[in-house]
Amino acid sequence: MKFIKNEEEFLNFFSSSLYNKIIKESTIKINRKLNKREYKNIILNLYKELKNYEYRTDVIDEKLFTYKTNNVARIIPILSVKDELLYYFVCKMLEDEIAVNRTENTYGGWRIGNKIKIEEDAEIEYVYKSYNPTLWNENWKEFQNILFNKIQTLDDNDMVLKLDIANFYDNINLSLLEKKLLVSVPVEKLEFINMLMYFLRNWNLKNDRYHLKSVGIPQNEFGDQSRLLANFYLQNYDKIVKQICDISNAVYIRYADDQIIILKENEKLNNIMYVISRELNALGLNLNASKVKKYNKETIQILYGIPVFKLIDEQKYDEAVNKFFEFYNREDVDFNYTSSLKRFLNIGLDKFNMSNRNKLKSIITEYQFVRESNEYYMRKIYNNLLKEERGDFINLIYKISKETTYNAFHYNAINFFNRINVTDNIDEIISRIQEIKML
Repeated sequence: MKFIKNEEEFLNFFSSSLYNKIIKESTIKINRKLNKREYKNIILNLYKELKNYEYRTDVIDEKLFTYKTNNVARIIPILSVKDELLYYFVCKMLEDEIAVNRTENTYGGWRIGNKIKIEEDAEIEYVYKSYNPTLWNENWKEFQNILFNKIQTLDDNDMVLKLDIANFYDNINLSLLEKKLLVSVPVEKLEFINMLMYFLRNWNLKNDRYHLKSVGIPQNEFGDQSRLLANFYLQNYDKIVKQICDISNAVYIRYADDQIIILKENEKLNNIMYVISRELNALGLNLNASKVKKYNKETIQILYGIPVFKLIDEQKYDEAVNKFFEFYNREDVDFNYTSSLKRFLNIGLDKFNMSNRNKLKSIITEYQFVRESNEYYMRKIYNNLLKEERGDFINLIYKISKETTYNAFHYNAINFFNRINVTDNIDEIISRIQEIKML
């Protein structure tokens, strides 16, 4: 195997912190009892399989069903440890060629990196987990800063267009992706492209049976590899869309599959939309028509909660809460209120006066917000509650676990209860997970 001389070098490729991420921080960590010796053996066996051309994909360990909106589930495959390591390895070997040529104001295509840091206050919706949440945060905040600054330059009659690619990851054409890789990657790395394409065509055999996948890459639990490939897939698209925006006095901004077009000459809209539709179609992709929305300077600021965040940055916390509820109670505008709530949780409810603290507490302990929270934010909510309030929160989690069929909630609840040493009813939740599988 080129670039890897022996077992020891292959073993050293995977840092010890990667073990902690895949084993100790997985949502299904209650099912992953691998010690470091067993983990090492998986790596060494993978090396032998790759060297002898004997590698075969495993059946995925689990599918997480997370709640989105309107009872629609987002499905996250949990790859086996071996397949997660393989996917990490090949993308890492190719990233010098594919994590480049970034178009200005596009975000998400950074390198995977070897340093793995502890999860931080990721207030974004695009990732379930990451090998490096710090980089997710940095890119998200840079995206926010660019967007917020551009919005400030708008006149009242200017338009902001928000676009979303329909089922982006699921519709990536694997043959086209392979062709793009072959053009960009030197011939001496061909074996890594072959490994990658074998994995992408076979990772979901339990569903696809013996049919090779022709479209779609996994939105797996640690989504860095697929994120890197998805951004590589859009590189030429980004350049072409930026060109039409530049000549149309417009600004193009993209984070993952969310796209923002800031228009100062609204009559150029048709030309821009034509180019976007044409170029996406050439990639086997389409816009989600129901998510194409137009905003003006006021409504786009409300959508992203910009006035709320500005007040937070100025440490005017109670004013920020008042502004939050002003937007929250309006029915005539879109407001992504969960990002603001998560920021409040990260600040700490003790920073607000008692009236505002109690109003925020009533929302963060609402059924829907808790149902959509992962272990990290369950702990954030719990730690922001008074001791006498925590019992009701624990009872709410038990109540949701009895009523929901979204197994991601159950795993997150188990992990949360283990972290706070409340383990009385964990067996009941584990049984619920098994019941769901029988549906």
